[in-house]
Amino acid sequence: MSEKTSATDIPGYFMRYISKTDGKDLVQTLQTSFIRNSKWMESLPSDLLSYAYAPGKWTLSQVLGHVLDCERIFAYRALCFARGEGQVLSGFEQDDYVAMSNVKSWSLKQMLEEYQAVRMSTISLFKNLDSESLGRSGKFSGNVLSVEQIGRIILGHEIHHLEVIDERYLK
Repeated sequence: MSEKTSATDIPGYFMRYISKTDGKDLVQTLQTSFIRNSKWMESLPSDLLSYAYAPGKWTLSQVLGHVLDCERIFAYRALCFARGEGQVLSGFEQDDYVAMSNVKSWSLKQMLEEYQAVRMSTISLFKNLDSESLGRSGKFSGNVLSVEQIGRIILGHEIHHLEVIDERYLK
């Protein structure tokens, strides 16, 4: 797909995530955040995973599982668009994904292993894309985004949820 996007074409919720990456090198930032966030996860008290800050809100393990699901889905989209996929990709309903996951039963060790596997895969994908591939765009759920923008959404989405965790789960 050769459609190009400008910042004015990107929905606000995606721009909010992209803006959190400050235009820094994508692969380097994925690696740096992986190291930092792995250490942070290792330091969490395991009983905190079952904590929800209010009735009807996700537990901490569900928030972390949601971040992992989204990273996988967005990395898949990036791969498709980098390879020139012309089909419009489908969206997903985050609340349904969280409800159908079993992350509430995961240990902290399982959560950390999953984070490491997902992030290493994402880093490998983006590290091996050239500038032409990063500039390719595709469409999903009515949105047209470039591969690089999707990588920045992965990072910014993680940053957003870590800020929410710090603000609502750890205070």
